[in-house]
Amino acid sequence: MDLNRDTNIAVSFDDKYLYPFLLLAFSIQKNSTKKPKIFIANVNSTLSNESQNIIAIFSRLMRLEIRVVEASIPKNVKTSSRVSIAGYGRLWLADNLSDDFVYIDTDSLVLPGWETIFDYLELLEEHQELLLAAMPALENKTPPWPIAKEDKTQYRFHSGILVIKNENWKKHFSTPGNLPWQKIATMHDELKFVGHDQPVLQYAAQGKYLHLPGDFVNLATKFTETAKVVTSGVWLKPWTVPREQYFKYISSLMMYQNYKEVFGVVKELEIYSRYEDEMLDYLSLDENLKQEILENKLRFQTVFKIRHNVPFLANKILFEIMSLPRKLISIIK
Repeated sequence: MDLNRDTNIAVSFDDKYLYPFLLLAFSIQKNSTKKPKIFIANVNSTLSNESQNIIAIFSRLMRLEIRVVEASIPKNVKTSSRVSIAGYGRLWLADNLSDDFVYIDTDSLVLPGWETIFDYLELLEEHQELLLAAMPALENKTPPWPIAKEDKTQYRFHSGILVIKNENWKKHFSTPGNLPWQKIATMHDELKFVGHDQPVLQYAAQGKYLHLPGDFVNLATKFTETAKVVTSGVWLKPWTVPREQYFKYISSLMMYQNYKEVFGVVKELEIYSRYEDEMLDYLSLDENLKQEILENKLRFQTVFKIRHNVPFLANKILFEIMSLPRKLISIIK
């Protein structure tokens, strides 16, 4: 593909992540001085024609260049009910896009100043590393490989924000002895991987990466005022939580996260709500598109309501069953 260096963003997601992708794309449009090209890896057709049609109309309205590229991933890679095969799209993109790019998870928003991330391509060129990654947990990049279960190697970088140096990537994996990720992805049990696509990337990189600076390390639970990118770091994502449930959501977080982390999530929800309002206001230019997008979001909020109300209903039913003998006795009397 003929890509323009320094302006390429890549993402990979399925239908469940359509709404957050649109919000991410809106934040890119809003906070970019030079509009980038956005490439979407449609992994094994997990992105429906309906979603692609919404993306096409949305991109024209926002004046963004968004391209969907068909990606084929081996079906024997490890996934789960919570982790889609679409996550492996970041690895496919590194193999198949013909220039450097920034990969961003779709549960992220870019904020003013985020474009400085492209400047770090020079570091990759200088050091001959494969990528820069956000959210480091451990600084030590030294193997041993394979990863032992008690080792935290798989968390040495997070794959949610990546700067990929195309030339370095392809040179590394054309070298004999460096296993392609497709092979690594079939070795989860042998290598004792706990996760899915992320440990595959960790193993494939084998320490050949650099860390992005702290202002790109922005899980919601670690939010800072200098943030250039904010990424949801909790299991419930903002677009799945109806706004009238925000307080209930925050209250539940306080049961198992410290005050600072909960404060970070509050800031994330505040930013998310502001960008969502701005995007929906802009979408008023096309009411039909706006309605389609809102219906897409509401489908997942319905799932949230069911998940949170079922335990309550189950307890209520159980209480009624346990109370039944007492009620029968009172009736007999």
